[in-house]
Amino acid sequence: MKKIVSFLLASLILTATAGAVDLYIDGELIGTDTPPTIVDGRTLVPVRVIFEAIGATVEWDAATRTATGIRNDVTVIIQIDNPTAYVNGEARTLDVPAQLINGRTMVPARFVSEAMGCEVTWYQKTQTAAVANELRGQKFYVTETGEHYHYSSTCNGGTYYEATLAEAMGRGLTPCDKCVLTGTNDPSSSGGQPAATSPGNGNADNFNTYDNEHQQETTASYVLNTNTMKIHYPSCSQVKKIAPQNYATSNATEVELLAQGYTTCGVCH
Repeated sequence: MKKIVSFLLASLILTATAGAVDLYIDGELIGTDTPPTIVDGRTLVPVRVIFEAIGATVEWDAATRTATGIRNDVTVIIQIDNPTAYVNGEARTLDVPAQLINGRTMVPARFVSEAMGCEVTWYQKTQTAAVANELRGQKFYVTETGEHYHYSSTCNGGTYYEATLAEAMGRGLTPCDKCVLTGTNDPSSSGGQPAATSPGNGNADNFNTYDNEHQQETTASYVLNTNTMKIHYPSCSQVKKIAPQNYATSNATEVELLAQGYTTCGVCH
């Protein structure tokens, strides 16, 4: 009887401290068989989902119940029920350790994402977490009642306030077809297309999933995403995910591209 009571109490505590959340990565809602869950104020997500979604490879050691995520020069090691994780060999203390939930290894989304160089924001009203990988460094502008989010604070002459990606996603806002889908921070300029590039044939939503490996087969110095305004090396794993309409190449220098409003990719740079 005592064991039954203890089990029921533990279940009540878990119910009180855990809740389902929506997780977006670069504007795309991530769906898994075990949804992201809040435990003691931290959002836990399936380990393989979060690592692979931000461009990392993941290795699993069943004997030690340890996951290792690797992206470029960053290695993150995290073990189930261990409050100490490692980033490039440096110990980091976790508020909430990795744990098994419904048979899945769940890890802290903010810790893993930020260790890999991404930005993470939270929107309390709708329990929404958003990771900016390709969109790292991008600013978002919205209104209280509008249906869209913007890259430009002056788009269409409107009055906006700066919001987080999590708020934009949590409110269900869609990208503005003037300043977001065209990939420009200044819609009054000539289409937002940078100089010294060969642009794609139009503009479109870049939050779909693409697998265009041929886009990596270029002799240009850089590949550009004219939607997210990111600079990639041609070999970058993110290049094949760029919508064809947002694909461009450039032989300009990185300094010149940065001056045009582009930012470097967090995966290949």
